[in-house]
Amino acid sequence: MAPSVKKVLMAWKADCPEGEMDLVFPNGIGNVESPSNISSRVLYPLLIDAGIVKADGKPKFSFHALRHAAASLFIKQGWPAKKVQTILGHSSITKRRRRNGQQTRSFSDIIDKAFVEHAETLKRLVE
Repeated sequence: MAPSVKKVLMAWKADCPEGEMDLVFPNGIGNVESPSNISSRVLYPLLIDAGIVKADGKPKFSFHALRHAAASLFIKQGWPAKKVQTILGHSSITKRRRRNGQQTRSFSDIIDKAFVEHAETLKRLVE
């Protein structure tokens, strides 16, 4: 972990809501944050602000699509199938391959295209 990331996480830990599970990114009362809340309060506004939207102005990606995109990128980078299976929580490697094998190219292409098209905006978001 980069020292700058550690510094930010340690500062966050001091202000983070406490809970029984000692989560790094809990909700306001220290419990697990729901994916729908993360999507509506964080992901969708970021995508809209970055202009990563469909023709109707709605966000181009869902929270769940990011899971598939991550799996596709892991596969593209040559990660061991068992490692990807474990991270995704799938019960079998074949299930993961069947689902992501068909999507590897399309999700990777979508992510690559989004990064190219929105590189400057994404750079500003993380600075």
